[in-house]
Amino acid sequence: MKKLIFLITLMTASAYAHDGGHGPKLGDQPKYGGKVAAVINKKEVKKGTDAKLLYKAELTKNSQNIIRVYMYNTKMKLMNLNNLKNAKADLIFKDRKTKKWKAETFNLEKKDDFYQGKLPVQPRRPFNIDVTVNAEGKDLFMAFDNLN
Repeated sequence: MKKLIFLITLMTASAYAHDGGHGPKLGDQPKYGGKVAAVINKKEVKKGTDAKLLYKAELTKNSQNIIRVYMYNTKMKLMNLNNLKNAKADLIFKDRKTKKWKAETFNLEKKDDFYQGKLPVQPRRPFNIDVTVNAEGKDLFMAFDNLN
């Protein structure tokens, strides 16, 4: 009986472990066929869904593992990136051999109206990409989880 209770507790905890995400839940449709995520101040990551929504972002990936990140205001209007600085991303995935979570950091280059970069490795699916953009002295954070 103790094993059954432990198993149920473990399954429940794992189901909710990352359910809150990083920022408010969004229901917006992507404009470029990607995945939309909340953009929050990186200092508020631990607040989960209670973090203040600053912007929205969309991540797309093509077959050559090139990702693009589009930034939107809260009404899903494409933003001008002039006030935003450099961006970096963390590719988070389970290693094929060790089965342990691993992170690879890579830079994103600012293009006309999006950031672009190439995944450093072909990750095992599903994987996550966390993006940080410097904007006027603060770090903006967006998490794209369960990607294929």
